[in-house]
Amino acid sequence: MDRGTMYGNVCRWLPVIAAAICIAISCSSDPSESYDMPERCPVVLKVENGSDVDVMDEGMTVGAFFVSKDNGSVLRRNEMMIVGEHGMLMQDRDTIVPLKLDSYDFIAYCPYDSSWDNLPESMVEFDVEEDQSSDIAYISSDLMISTSISISNGTAEAVFRHAMSRIMLHITDKTGVFDMRFSSAVINDMKLRSYLYIYGESSSTDDKMIGDIVCRRLDCKDRRASFTAVFPAQQLVDGKLIVDVEIAGITYDFEITGVPAMESGNVLVCSMSMTERGLELESTELTDWEDGGSGSIVVYE
Repeated sequence: MDRGTMYGNVCRWLPVIAAAICIAISCSSDPSESYDMPERCPVVLKVENGSDVDVMDEGMTVGAFFVSKDNGSVLRRNEMMIVGEHGMLMQDRDTIVPLKLDSYDFIAYCPYDSSWDNLPESMVEFDVEEDQSSDIAYISSDLMISTSISISNGTAEAVFRHAMSRIMLHITDKTGVFDMRFSSAVINDMKLRSYLYIYGESSSTDDKMIGDIVCRRLDCKDRRASFTAVFPAQQLVDGKLIVDVEIAGITYDFEITGVPAMESGNVLVCSMSMTERGLELESTELTDWEDGGSGSIVVYE
């Protein structure tokens, strides 16, 4: 057989070979995704902020698991999904949420981490950023978890809770001398690493993973500045919180005493003032998370 004849035979059979390959690919599938999902279910993601429940910000990334209610097997594992407008979960062919969710648990967390494939069976390790001065670093430290979903009028709703604790610092200049726009805050000697189950049954912190956290600046005007930071739930040593506040190039070391144990979703609000005597503490209050917003910062893996 000459080369021309051989080439002609190959070309004649190419369509048949290509069709066979396509059939083989379409028939093979991951057994963990073999259950029927003919229709998609609209899903709204919300965040519990104290007594309020707000829609999750657009652009946030979520890791999702589908767990069988019959035997607890994980049918789909750690799929990254993106939050769209009005908290609606963006779906495509690979990230469809089944319309009939009564047979499955939808378990999710935010922000997405590609290494968390062993959830929800295993305990995970989560570290907050030491420098939370940027929006992205702060958001990536604010772990949120949802373990249940409800359906009403054909739309599913998953509510996330904050797994970390938070501090809010409000500092007011009463001297009329300092420009608070040039200020910063650091909380010292905080535990940075937590170990937790996605179901939230138990959690612990690493006593050896200690660091200083640079706060995120929320609102700084001429005479007032606000800062925040998130960290694992923990009991502070002797109930003391050490804060370094820098104002106009001068650093003030401040010790806040009598701080109770910080639990997930707690916010410690501290109001301070600059007076002729220096930096003074006016009040502290332990409350629920009041503002889980991220300013619509888009965060992709």
